[in-house]
Amino acid sequence: MTQAHQDPLGIGARRDRTVQEYQHDTYKLRGKLKEPTVCTECGTLFHKGRWTWAPKLAGAYEIICPACIRIRDKYPKGLLALKGSFRDEQKTQVMGVIHNTEAKEKSDHPLSRVMTIEEQHEGLVVTTTDTHCRVASVKRCTMLTTASSNSTMIGTRILFE
Repeated sequence: MTQAHQDPLGIGARRDRTVQEYQHDTYKLRGKLKEPTVCTECGTLFHKGRWTWAPKLAGAYEIICPACIRIRDKYPKGLLALKGSFRDEQKTQVMGVIHNTEAKEKSDHPLSRVMTIEEQHEGLVVTTTDTHCRVASVKRCTMLTTASSNSTMIGTRILFE
């Protein structure tokens, strides 16, 4: 009987896939929550394995959701910084895009919220509790600049966490 060829990396090791890096998030809840669970601060409901904006169910357990803890600790997960002439020329449109994006993301993902919108001398800084809201805002701001013929996003920096 012949011996099978032994690969030094292990039998059948695949070299064509990328390995996901571990992302440590201190605000991610450990373990599974008892159902139903409601947040005492914002009223979101954890039911059937996900957070929703459903009304509070009778006999629900009470905790503080990860988004409310992030807001209380002032520790954002996402950071969006808009700098340059684009922000000044289309301030109302940019603010509208940010607020509309938050409303859409918040309805689909209750833990994805805008924490603060600060206007600093170097630019507009938006902090979020999750990266979904930040990425969606960037996409919509980019669409806003391409739709406008008299303004470009050149000189505008978008910073990520």
